Amino acid sequence: NTPKVLTISPAANSHVNRNSIISATLNSDVSWARMQVSRFGYGALPDTAVWNASTVTYRPSTLLTPGSQIVVVFDAKDADNQAIPRKEWVFYVKTD
Repeated sequence: NTPKVLTISPAANSHVNRNSIISATLNSDVSWARMQVSRFGYGALPDTAVWNASTVTYRPSTLLTPGSQIVVVFDAKDADNQAIPRKEWVFYVKTD
């Protein structure tokens, strides 16, 4: 069974509220994960992703900036230490 990302949230190219949580769900448990979240043109946002079994979640400590473009780069390894193919996506924050 090849490890892979099954779902992402928010969906790519979607328009979301400022308090959105970012997550990825995989088809197997995670042993290591990194989710780099950045505001396009401004660099990485603080905070780190946490994981529980097969779901990795990034919860920003502050509201996302209205009208911004958010870029997510996700890397992980499954419980057998196999690399999961990198997943990258972009979404947009509503202007309220």
